[in-house]
Amino acid sequence: MKNAVSTHVKTVGGLLPSELLQRVAALDRGLGGLEADDYHLVGERIPEAISRSWGRGGGGGVGQLPGRRDGPARG
Repeated sequence: MKNAVSTHVKTVGGLLPSELLQRVAALDRGLGGLEADDYHLVGERIPEAISRSWGRGGGGGVGQLPGRRDGPARG
């Protein structure tokens, strides 16, 4: 899925202007934060670091929230 652009993002309000999202989708290098060095990752790609972090955090999905009866509660 290289160079895939989502058309399913709708912005409401001014928090994230559509121009910014277009620049992110275009991998505009002028934005910063798109390289592993920006996150002090050595020998690791950004998607790998995200996956590792997500797994360490337990997924953090809705089923993990305290008070939910359909999933294990963490608290």
